[in-house]
Amino acid sequence: MRPSFHEIQIAAYDRWERRGYSHGGDANDWLDAETELTFLGHYRSIAEHPLDAGRVVLGDGPNRRCRFCERTPRQVDFGEPRPIVPGRRSPVTAEVCGECRGDWLDALDQEFRRFWDRLANDPHTPLSTPAFKAIVAGALAVMPAGMLPDFVDAIEWVSNPDHDLDDRLIAGAECRVYRAGFLHQDPGVSLYRRVDDDDPVPFLMDFVRGDGIMIQVPLPMCLRDEDLDGRSIVHLARAPFGGTGYEYASSRAERLPLAVSVRRAPARRIPSAIAS
Repeated sequence: MRPSFHEIQIAAYDRWERRGYSHGGDANDWLDAETELTFLGHYRSIAEHPLDAGRVVLGDGPNRRCRFCERTPRQVDFGEPRPIVPGRRSPVTAEVCGECRGDWLDALDQEFRRFWDRLANDPHTPLSTPAFKAIVAGALAVMPAGMLPDFVDAIEWVSNPDHDLDDRLIAGAECRVYRAGFLHQDPGVSLYRRVDDDDPVPFLMDFVRGDGIMIQVPLPMCLRDEDLDGRSIVHLARAPFGGTGYEYASSRAERLPLAVSVRRAPARRIPSAIAS
């Protein structure tokens, strides 16, 4: 799955060409080309949705059911379709019921919007558990329905409003944040699936891009990742680029760890009779 020397050479030359044949960046061109080709060798895109590019409604079929609680329109009210990415007009999903929204999803949406707005100005913005859940919930909303059984634990996790109780389940999780001017263009949400099920990389990777930022999040608690028999999972970075000549730019990735709040066990009291 690793790119060959010749493949990297061609991709690095393309980057040099797009930079306007300027010298001094050949090492970065090579490393960035290898990074991007390595990721694309392990993953393929299974969902691509532009943001705010006309109204697109997902899951508005005759047999729809809520992606989180599995209830149907006969059992619960669905209301208007809701945005996949909070704060964006499109795409929207018709497969989220009103009760899931009111019970927990609306609160996650608000947390995500605060996180995204801060991230645009502060690269050290902490990734809170609710914001992380909101990103995962968006990925669950766009993935092919046949994959949802592989994420039953993730669905239960995102829908639990007690974040302090379950954030220890994903302690050590993180997202990657990419920054570049060209990421202002073509905002969207993407979902990538690993090509080989035996590869020790996360089964699904979610991307949200726009406003000069792209965030990359592996979807947690996937049953297919448990099939890797405890092997150490490698989280691959990317090196997207855009523009030509003086406008050429390659993004740089930063790791943003999840800021979890681990509850401490209450201090154990010694009965006075024993203490004496």
